[in-house]
Amino acid sequence: MSVLMRRENTLIIEPGSDISKIQIINFILLPNSKKHFEGPPLYQNRLLRIISLFIKNKTYNKSKKEEFFLTASCAEPEGIVAVCKCLDAIKNEITPEFTFEFAKQYGFLQIMKTDDFDMQYFQDTLPWFMNSINQLNQQEEKKDLTQNLIEAFKKELDLTEAATQAKQLCSDQKSWIELLCKASLQSLDVSKFGIQQSQQQFSQLIPMLKQEINSVHLQGFLMDLLMKECYEHPSLCEMFKPCLMILYNAQIIDGNVIIAWYERAQGNGKATFGKQIFRFVEWLKAE
Repeated sequence: MSVLMRRENTLIIEPGSDISKIQIINFILLPNSKKHFEGPPLYQNRLLRIISLFIKNKTYNKSKKEEFFLTASCAEPEGIVAVCKCLDAIKNEITPEFTFEFAKQYGFLQIMKTDDFDMQYFQDTLPWFMNSINQLNQQEEKKDLTQNLIEAFKKELDLTEAATQAKQLCSDQKSWIELLCKASLQSLDVSKFGIQQSQQQFSQLIPMLKQEINSVHLQGFLMDLLMKECYEHPSLCEMFKPCLMILYNAQIIDGNVIIAWYERAQGNGKATFGKQIFRFVEWLKAE
């Protein structure tokens, strides 16, 4: 028995069926997508919602054997109309983020690069999808520039160019401080070079941090970043106190901020790193 068939213009689906590209699109959209979308708006919307619900309920293409169903529409005359309407319907039924990731996992971004794809119509019709593409491109560019900065820290090169390029992609001061801190710490290979050499490498960060850390709030933010990175990367566990001492001696983090952080901070790593700096905190309190 077919899981999908016509019965007086009604869609009949057997529960638990694996609904794929051929079944959905051939039934609803193809051939000549534009012609099918010239029907009454209410009828169009119902069909599009059916497609969206297939996807929302994870009924679409369970076996992953079919190509992405919108690929077939792209190959049809005026198929871009159906593609845009489908993606917009999925977005309205679920979320823009889900729709973008769903399309991306089936290689739709590669389809968009083909010569036959009507990019102008797509851009004009689905600006939210294009915004997601722009955000993805920015994330990938930021990832590449962050890696360049990590390599510069590792090789103790001039950080100016790599830092300038990476900073341009940061939306605010905190995100830039976070990127700097992560790049510096992730460049350390403590098991290979030891704590002393890793301290020297971390010290490359000091001139840039002096330009950025200009408030008690940012000092506390930097301590939280240090704790988070050292906790998430076990190889850095022993570097929390040495790095903190470098920041303290460089007058980037004040002793009172360290005491306040020690007494109030919460989260993963607080117990471990609190033990590392216990005696130092006691000394600060006695000063």
